[in-house]
Amino acid sequence: MKDNLNTPDSEIFYRRLTGPKEKISSLRGIFDICYATSLLIGSVVLFSNLHSLFLYPLACIVIGSLQFHMLNLAHAGLHWHLLPNKKWNDLITAWVLSYPIGTNLHYARHEHFQHHLHFNTEKDPVRVYYENTCFQNRTSLVLYFLKKLLIIDSVGRLISLLRIGHRTSKSETYNYSEFVKMISVQFIILFCFTWYDKASDYFFFWLLPAMTVANFLLAFRSYVEHAKSEPFENTSSTTGLYLIDAPYLEKIWLGSFGFDRHAMHHFYPTIPYYQMHKYEKETLKNPSMTCLYSSRKGYLSFFLKRVLFRRQETIHA
Repeated sequence: MKDNLNTPDSEIFYRRLTGPKEKISSLRGIFDICYATSLLIGSVVLFSNLHSLFLYPLACIVIGSLQFHMLNLAHAGLHWHLLPNKKWNDLITAWVLSYPIGTNLHYARHEHFQHHLHFNTEKDPVRVYYENTCFQNRTSLVLYFLKKLLIIDSVGRLISLLRIGHRTSKSETYNYSEFVKMISVQFIILFCFTWYDKASDYFFFWLLPAMTVANFLLAFRSYVEHAKSEPFENTSSTTGLYLIDAPYLEKIWLGSFGFDRHAMHHFYPTIPYYQMHKYEKETLKNPSMTCLYSSRKGYLSFFLKRVLFRRQETIHA
């Protein structure tokens, strides 16, 4: 199909993502959407009813983790992998999975497709994670992620989106109307909390977990998936692509909806996460492909080794 001036940027980028195509399952998409949202809503209701100061740190971790879980699923929506109808896919991805957690759809899609098309180049939006410019030593590495647990980091991100909206107000990538929609959803959620019990619960059991725990986990997952190989790793990867062979609980916590198969997703960006296993088996049999990726034993184990290794570097310096 020929592109014209009215073709959205994201459509053009997606057509440039080559690879095999598979049928999108409406049943699987609807099930995963209901599964993710029901877990989150159920946890919010449970902890808000308990109103236990002692349990609040646990509540924040659980709710923030499930909000992060929603963002992982929203990634499938960015690729139009949730529902075969693109309009319905975008509607659900935006209003159910993205806006409630404080993220947008169109700019996120634009940035993510740029990541696919320009992986490991100067134009890659997430280049910071594998350039390691912020992680020269153990202190800078730890401080970077501690910052992600602070509300000010999320506030800064929202301000940057407003600046992007100012610069690209006529572009599909991001505009003020989407920001207004996102804020509108937050007011709807605030109203629901107020109607159910009290307005303050919105801050403690929704906004705070999203701006701290979910924000931290999003950065943490992206870092482990993209960080350059370290001397303690025996890797033959020439591209910086990794499979995260994490333990089961760590996989469903951090690598849900196919994120642990990060290398395969870059090889086959047009394949839904629930069908990726078929292509992974073929890739593992292909010697010409095995040199293009490597494996990491887990998200937490890599990070801990990275911190300890940086400590040794500091001691020997």
